[in-house]
Amino acid sequence: MKKKYFLFTTLALLAVVIKTSAQTDNTFSGIGSGVNNTGDFNTGFGKDALLNNTSNSNNAFGVRALSIASAGFNSAFGNESMRYNTFGSLNSAFGTRSLMYNITGASNIAIGHRSMESNTTGSNNTAVGYASLLFANGNNNIALGVNTPRHLRTGSYNVFIGAETAKNLISGNGNVFLGNVILESAPTT
Repeated sequence: MKKKYFLFTTLALLAVVIKTSAQTDNTFSGIGSGVNNTGDFNTGFGKDALLNNTSNSNNAFGVRALSIASAGFNSAFGNESMRYNTFGSLNSAFGTRSLMYNITGASNIAIGHRSMESNTTGSNNTAVGYASLLFANGNNNIALGVNTPRHLRTGSYNVFIGAETAKNLISGNGNVFLGNVILESAPTT
């Protein structure tokens, strides 16, 4: 009789181990956090943080932070940071709504409230400061300062240092702006 219980107990434990091995080392806290998670090594804190995550090694802290994630190795800190990130990987967003609309952009660093908020596809960018690279979609840009560049929509290989640098620049490539530079209305360089 003991052998039957031992065999039954062993099979039950084996079934539990096999069933739970699909997801390992995840930590979630908050209503909706990690509800549809299928990945491993993820951490989500806040309402709907990592709500629909199918990848690994993502960290989300804040309401709806990184709530859609099919790519891994992202860090989102702040309400709605990286909220719509779907396929972008290796991104770091620190600040409310930073990289909020990112979909495929990869290897971006956004530090500051609303920094890189509208970026959807741009990669390899660094934005530090409130609303830095706010509307920009480009690659390999560096922006340091509040609202810098204020109006840029497209452009790559640019460097912006200073508050509201390159004001009125709509698109441009390979530029370096230092200080508070105001350009003619809607220029392209």
